[in-house]
Amino acid sequence: MGISCFYHDSAVALVNDKEILFAAQEERFSRKKGDSNFPDLALSAMFDECKVSLEDITHVSYYEDPNLKLDRIAKTFLWGFPKNSRQIANFVRHFRRERYFPIQYIESKLGKKVRIHKHHESHAASTFLTSPFNSSAVLVIDGVGEWASTSIFLAKRDHPRLELIKEETFPNSLGLFYATLTSYAGFKVNSGEYKFMGLAPYGSPKYVELLRRNLIHSDDDGNVKLNMKFFGFTRNLTMWSERMISLFGFNPRDPEARIRQFDCDLARSTQQVLEEIYVKKARHALEITKQENLCLAGGVALNCVANGKLRQVLPIENIFVVPAAGDAGGALGAALLTVVQENPNSRFNLFNLKGAFLGTSYSDGEIETALNEAGLRFKKLSSQELEISVAKMLFQEKSVGWFQGKMEYGPRALGARSIIASAVSPNMQSRLNLQIKKRESFRPFAPMILAEQAHDWFNWPKGANSNFMLFTADVADKKRVSNNKASANSYNGDIDLTKIVNMPRSKIPAVTHVDMSARLQTISSENPIHGLLCEYFKISGVPVLVNTSFNVRNEPIVESPTDAIRCFMTTDIDILVLGTYLVLKIDQANATLKLWENSKYVGELD
Repeated sequence: MGISCFYHDSAVALVNDKEILFAAQEERFSRKKGDSNFPDLALSAMFDECKVSLEDITHVSYYEDPNLKLDRIAKTFLWGFPKNSRQIANFVRHFRRERYFPIQYIESKLGKKVRIHKHHESHAASTFLTSPFNSSAVLVIDGVGEWASTSIFLAKRDHPRLELIKEETFPNSLGLFYATLTSYAGFKVNSGEYKFMGLAPYGSPKYVELLRRNLIHSDDDGNVKLNMKFFGFTRNLTMWSERMISLFGFNPRDPEARIRQFDCDLARSTQQVLEEIYVKKARHALEITKQENLCLAGGVALNCVANGKLRQVLPIENIFVVPAAGDAGGALGAALLTVVQENPNSRFNLFNLKGAFLGTSYSDGEIETALNEAGLRFKKLSSQELEISVAKMLFQEKSVGWFQGKMEYGPRALGARSIIASAVSPNMQSRLNLQIKKRESFRPFAPMILAEQAHDWFNWPKGANSNFMLFTADVADKKRVSNNKASANSYNGDIDLTKIVNMPRSKIPAVTHVDMSARLQTISSENPIHGLLCEYFKISGVPVLVNTSFNVRNEPIVESPTDAIRCFMTTDIDILVLGTYLVLKIDQANATLKLWENSKYVGELD
């Protein structure tokens, strides 16, 4: 068993020497976004799903070394004293013993000895040991793990080993550079970086040179050095320092304030600088390991735009990114590392991760009980009847909450806990964002496309896969209705994103971002949504649907039928599919609709 917890995105994973049995984040069960607590609920769900008990667990592993982490914190406080006295006081005020002494806590709680792995080793194992490669360069980039911020490993599957080749250390961190500017633009660190990335195409790269000259320097190998005069995370309560305000001439955005043209330009500039350094680091990793395969992990590896750039410019075709590339993936990496250490003479080639469906699942009986308890009218259909019926309704531009099989591991909904809709509808992006997801209007949606059709609709290599929605690709020229990129409509420093979002750009406008890109997910037969997408293709002639996570803003992706019902009944989703049970909003009794309308959940979700 592997555990990651006490920072953000706590998770638990269970493996044996042949396969991954379970992996899930605590937030899905606690319903607290990014939950950092010990994964009690995920652990309980794991026991139920896998039909095991604590006595069956032979080894418990933790995803980082808390002693090294404390060493970094203590030395950072010492170096910054007394200027960082407020930061130290805040640390003392919010001190939780289990967070900084987790091994003692976990051993006491579980009654088992805990094995420790380093943070970046756990990341590296999570991506290489689930990849299809026999050997690979592994590049791990995040904010910081103990002391490391970037690590390069040489990984080999024969007599498995991860050899650390090079390491970059705190405070020089590409991840913290990006996180700081994410925070400056009003988004939450460790969860809002993908919003910042999605905002970038609405801006211009006007601050690129300013960032290069003043904030971050990189050499030809991608080694970075931050100018700490502009960063506050080593001494302040904010990620930035006052000098950054003077540099930009704009104050940081309040999280709920309207997005400014400055925020868009800052996002575009920051993304460009990150991509430049990311490419340098990846090239260097391949050069010094003499490999033709590349595995990626760490929070920065969730930047699908940067991953798409790597595909365009690197002299290799084989790039793999583990779906849970952030800290949640550390639980899986820690468990896999222990398996390797316990079987040093074995060759491991059975952990190939074709899908990320590693979480909980529910029986028909459990689903039907939840539907009856919610007072809903429903039908039970055969799989084929369901797929044909839902495909027809999607063609009529209905939105569908889709709940099938085992829950996905990682931050993306991949076809088991998804909201799906027509990609052809010109108004679907705004409708999903504002009426269903209850989130910012500028946020793009991802296309799910039949794998064999991807090269025809996108600039994507024939036969290549993007199973985990971790690469962007441009819409193919022949599918575009305009090659003109929308320009920002500014008014007193603000930007009217709604007008830009609704401008048609392609034959699949709901998934075409302002710069003609899309965060691609290719769908093969292993995916529980494959049959539905095939039926929709037969009806529409379009092998593409919108895929977004089954949740609303500030809520984790749904885990249970009850979660799915609550989200369905308190939003404008038209149809709910739970296994082979079909629920239509239009079929529900007025009294039931009224009851849910007045439900306590509505206020929470809004």
